Amino acid sequence: MNDPLELIEAWQQGTLNDQQAAALAEWLRDPVHAETFAREAFIHQRLRDVLHNTDVYPIEAHNTPTMRRRRSIWFTGALAAAILLAVSVWFVFYPVAEKPTQVNSLAMPVAMLSDYSADAVFTGTSQPMNLGEGLSMGPVRLASGGAQVMFKSGAVVDLIGPCEFELTGPNRGHLTSGYVSVFVPSGAAGFTIETASQRFIDMGTRFILWTTPADGATLHVLEGMVMVEDRAGGSSGQTLRRGQAWSRANTSAPSQISSFVVDDQSPARLNFEYHFGMGMTMPTFNWDASLAGGEPSTWSSHSAQTGRPLSWHLRGLPTGERDTAPAFVDVTGSSSLPITRACRFAGGFASAVIEHTLPGRNENMTLELVVKPTDLLGREILFEAGGDANGFSLLLDGVDLKLRLDEDNVADLADDRFLEATHRLSDRDIADYMQIAAVIDLDNDRIELFVNGRSVAAAQPPHHGTPAGNLRGWGGGNTDALGSANAYGNENIGGDDQDDLRDFTAFDGWITAVRFYQNQCLTPKQIQSNYQAMRRVPRARATLLKESK
Repeated sequence: MNDPLELIEAWQQGTLNDQQAAALAEWLRDPVHAETFAREAFIHQRLRDVLHNTDVYPIEAHNTPTMRRRRSIWFTGALAAAILLAVSVWFVFYPVAEKPTQVNSLAMPVAMLSDYSADAVFTGTSQPMNLGEGLSMGPVRLASGGAQVMFKSGAVVDLIGPCEFELTGPNRGHLTSGYVSVFVPSGAAGFTIETASQRFIDMGTRFILWTTPADGATLHVLEGMVMVEDRAGGSSGQTLRRGQAWSRANTSAPSQISSFVVDDQSPARLNFEYHFGMGMTMPTFNWDASLAGGEPSTWSSHSAQTGRPLSWHLRGLPTGERDTAPAFVDVTGSSSLPITRACRFAGGFASAVIEHTLPGRNENMTLELVVKPTDLLGREILFEAGGDANGFSLLLDGVDLKLRLDEDNVADLADDRFLEATHRLSDRDIADYMQIAAVIDLDNDRIELFVNGRSVAAAQPPHHGTPAGNLRGWGGGNTDALGSANAYGNENIGGDDQDDLRDFTAFDGWITAVRFYQNQCLTPKQIQSNYQAMRRVPRARATLLKESK
């Protein structure tokens, strides 16, 4: 396939392979070809709008090929840069037609909807939200998912739902609430975003801004400079440069300026948020399959708060030509989460044992997993720490998700007693990856279980708050295990009581993220924010914008 029109058609249909993508990128280097591409994309979108009345919210996919095709849009590198440049031609050569007798400056397009995620839901928006559609001045209300707006100036704004953002001009906007990530090329310097009390004026840069009526506004400058002004006046503006953060809790509070490290290899908070979403609480240790590297026999952490890495040793027993050890695989198919890789556990003899026990075993803790079971038929181990005398585990017991804790030296949990929080799952729950969070609050003698940002079960000893029910720890000295039993076998699973967990086996499914929070009991709001952050615009979009600079 060498014909450029065939390549464009393949791009529209999402069927380009790597070789064809490289050919299209090379062809788009010619400005005349870029104009042709923009014209074809524009015509394709207009035909789609005529054939399909797409003014429907939430947005759903159509069987007819459209300009919005996830695989082709997310090619990175040369093709991503070329497509972004070519689509920019839309503003110059193909403005939305206006009736000559009804020229209204408010109705003239000042931007276009250049992308949106599969789970994008727009609400209360008066104008159509179709890919490639011209957007006039007015609000864009994104209830969930992610969307990307390209202004006529060339500035690009990623919106992360829930977010309310208003287009107020060809080079300016107003953020009422939510999170935006902004890339401003040098030709769009002066791009301005206002909040309730501040004005942020860009000087050719890249920055992140989020605000809520209750929590005020926060700005992180990733590149270049940003001027911050009070809309009410009365004070001179402040200029922030790369690596500086600005925040103000409310209109009466003083602003705070701090520094952070802008380095993709650093353990700084910004790097964690840049990879995994603003609003996510930074863990002590983070394992993410999308960043996994090195030997396939280990899964090393990408630490957020400590420079000391920690690894899971992935093991299995060969059966014929098949190795049963957990292995990293690419994730295909639709998902509401931007997941690209996962660690596949195949049950049986699969195991992942940590090289050193997790720290803070007599402190509060939160464990967060992002998993997808194959079914709800077996008795499987998601995570376990410690043993039968002092330990905890996350278990799939058929349709029941269980958080189990036992501590024999606590009177309420002695002998055959233990603490357990249980939530019943359904096939709908495992149709996609789900967030599971276990909170062990030793200070309040309480354990709590969360699924997809929502508290679903909790438990306390009968005499909590007294010595008889005083929880003191969650793990003894046994080695911790992920998706499997520890090195001591199934007779010593964390939280086990008189061998009642002995018939639980290794997990059968996919684990894409593991996050451990030492001495932190995440609040329901923080866990909900973590879940929302995972549903935000995929990392690929940030790569596309960065490479298109």
